Amino acid sequence: MLSPSDRLIVALDVSSASEAQRIVTSVGNSATTFKVGQTYTFTATNAGKIEHELVFEKAGDNDVPLESNGKEVELENIGPGTSKSLDFAFTEAGTYQLACHVEGHYAAGMVLTIYVVN
Repeated sequence: MLSPSDRLIVALDVSSASEAQRIVTSVGNSATTFKVGQTYTFTATNAGKIEHELVFEKAGDNDVPLESNGKEVELENIGPGTSKSLDFAFTEAGTYQLACHVEGHYAAGMVLTIYVVN
């Protein structure tokens, strides 16, 4: 069972020539909107005491990562007190989720809904 201190914090860096924005959210907190074609840097920091992962998938999927350039879009084995990052651009509008599928975590609410718009 997850304790209240087991959090996976996702830092989203959005930058372009004219603006820079940083959004930090705990997975399970709230939905966020992104644009198709915009590259985002996703940094997952494990602020808890047990290992986590961050899987990018269509909303409602269960551990079915998106693919980009033949690779699954996910950050695996994020140990306590560590961070991992990846750059990713959504290619289609739709509803997605960032989820931790370590046993019991998704069911406990470790999922963040992502809306991608044109």
